Amino acid sequence: MRMHSTKRYRARLARGLRMLRRQYKNSLKSKDKTAAVYREWLRDNHYLIEREGKAALRELRRSRPAREALFPVLALCRGLCAQDGPLEGEALAASLLRARCKSAGVALAPLALRLALIESAVNSAKDADVKSIGGAVTGLRALPDMDFAAVLEQVSPLERCLRRDPAGVYPRMEESSRAVYRHLLALRAKKKKRSEEEEAQSLLDRAAGASGPDRHVGTALFRQAHHPRRGAALLACESLLPILLAGALASLLQAWPLLPLLCLPLTALCRVLLEALFLRGTQSIPLPRVELAGWSPGRAAR
Repeated sequence: MRMHSTKRYRARLARGLRMLRRQYKNSLKSKDKTAAVYREWLRDNHYLIEREGKAALRELRRSRPAREALFPVLALCRGLCAQDGPLEGEALAASLLRARCKSAGVALAPLALRLALIESAVNSAKDADVKSIGGAVTGLRALPDMDFAAVLEQVSPLERCLRRDPAGVYPRMEESSRAVYRHLLALRAKKKKRSEEEEAQSLLDRAAGASGPDRHVGTALFRQAHHPRRGAALLACESLLPILLAGALASLLQAWPLLPLLCLPLTALCRVLLEALFLRGTQSIPLPRVELAGWSPGRAAR
């Protein structure tokens, strides 16, 4: 299979969704009995395909996965979607294990499976294929019930390694937070030119010999992601630059009493420009969240 860039793939999928939307609008007006069953499926479930398609496109745009990681897993998911029967996590895990996918590709399995189902729905429009659109809709409805965390733990060596966190925090975190950890670790491993599993094991060894917060495997990851020097430079520039500019303008206008008044708008303007400059290339890191599994802090306090 020829691997295009993710940008070209995203554009092609967006065109397919627009085509499906046009067909949906035409089906609302059509009274032709040909392919009536297909049109009924499309009318009843287009909102689901549209919603999941837009969500998948946003995820592709945000995460920008490498094509070497995404497309092999996407090909596996296409094969699963083409099979008869419901989608199951065990079948996905078995396919990933047989293909010996790397950890980076395994982490993209939820996105790849959603993309494969959307592709199936889009391609069904060509021949008004009831089986394809029916399978796609059924699969999209079943996605929220699939335990991707269990699949990832079973298949990914990186996930199994991180779950041995000496502090015991990583296994209790939500999947979205664990994904942030895996992403930061992948960047760190790429920078050091070593495998993700080796880098994770190095972090585990360091955390096992530490105490306090440093026993958590993610402490070193987040410490690496911070930019203290850049932050200090940003604060210094935000404090000094407006005063210097206000002084220069007051001197130019020969109106020194205006100096305090000029500082206020210049401070707001400089803050916007300086933050855009200094924060360029940095990534915001969300606060890791732990799964409560039905436990409520307020309920426990009572």
